[in-house]
Amino acid sequence: MIKYFPLVSERILFSVGGGAGFSKATKRVAYKRNNLFLLEYETNNSSSVSLIGEVEAGLLITQSFGINVITYTLYADK
Repeated sequence: MIKYFPLVSERILFSVGGGAGFSKATKRVAYKRNNLFLLEYETNNSSSVSLIGEVEAGLLITQSFGINVITYTLYADK
């Protein structure tokens, strides 16, 4: 059995060297047995973002509870 549920996260962004912005990420999660699949689409609206770093972590502990870990950096300058 596969379950799909959308997640939306919004966060305020601060850059290294000035500027601020707003980010909205839409996530689609598919769960099948002990496997958790995650797709994420994120839009950024910022004045001047020079570098953004985010850290998430991922570990599926039980069939209904887990922790997700992702690390990435983003360079965007308008």
